[in-house]
Amino acid sequence: MRHFFFLTLFCIGFTGFCQPMDLSTQLNALEFSDDKIPSNLLSSRTGIILRTSDELDRKSWKKHGKTFHGAFLQMGIDPVIYLFEQDLFANKKVNEAYLKLIDNRDVENIIILSKSAGKFEMIIASGFNSQNVFKRKAAWRAADIDTTPLLYKLGIVVKRSDIPATNFLVLSDPDYVEDISFFKGSHLATYPGVLRRQKLGVALMDSIRIDNKLPDDEKQELLAYNRKVKQFNVSLEKAFAQYPYQWEMFSFKDNDYALASGIQYVFQLVQTSGSGAKDLLNYPDHTKETQIISVTPGLIPGDVRLKRLPVETVVYKGYIYQARTDDVYVGKEWDADTDWQDAVRNFIFTLKRQFEEK
Repeated sequence: MRHFFFLTLFCIGFTGFCQPMDLSTQLNALEFSDDKIPSNLLSSRTGIILRTSDELDRKSWKKHGKTFHGAFLQMGIDPVIYLFEQDLFANKKVNEAYLKLIDNRDVENIIILSKSAGKFEMIIASGFNSQNVFKRKAAWRAADIDTTPLLYKLGIVVKRSDIPATNFLVLSDPDYVEDISFFKGSHLATYPGVLRRQKLGVALMDSIRIDNKLPDDEKQELLAYNRKVKQFNVSLEKAFAQYPYQWEMFSFKDNDYALASGIQYVFQLVQTSGSGAKDLLNYPDHTKETQIISVTPGLIPGDVRLKRLPVETVVYKGYIYQARTDDVYVGKEWDADTDWQDAVRNFIFTLKRQFEEK
């Protein structure tokens, strides 16, 4: 099923319009054991991915992160980067930036930490290839109700493995990367007024070319995915029907392709926690916020409804990306929402409000 879990990333590879993406499909394709760890775990660099849930938010994970990090150091594991799964898959451009950083830090193995149904789980797998797919299927997995016995299980396996240990210069504290730069230009707290006259590009979700040589089960998975793509693009077009200016659905490959298509401005969404979205989009300091207030349209045309969401809620935040300058326009008002179609509606509403200001 290696081809299938490549397709999972196509939702991310679009612009983040799909439902929240995570590592679930990739993990389902791994072959787990409880006694075999990567042979280079103590002689190479490791990346840590934290999976948030109702049981553990970012703040809680950072408290546990100190415990895990200290134990990793004692075992000889070198964790050079900690990141949150939501951020890793926020959208295509963010994902590319994280993969580049992971590659630049020479990460060869990944440790995934999660908690569900009252149990902590740890998975150790190989690093990612360029499509976010683990390079090898073999992986180690263990779970326990507390961190101490879970780390003890790993310690026993590390001790029995008798693998080379050469990691000596390691970071004393976890290095969390939550505000990676995925654009080189400026954060602009408006929407570009030139859109009254210039066309806005709205990226289509691309279907996948199906190789006839693939096994039938993989073909069926890809066909099902392509049907969802078609349905999604119809929904996206309907969602943008209320946009009052010129717009065009197009296949957004990269900046050069957009500019060659006569499109400078591209609508995109970032999808992660509210606090994570603000970090990624370079909002000023917001660390004291416990809730983020979104501006949404009210029941009566022209009215405003304020929607309060906890900072850890997974949201979609629309913005406009300028392909020529690599700038992002985020608007004057925070207009994120928990559903991508509502986020598009909010974006159009707040853009019109800004343009109607005298």
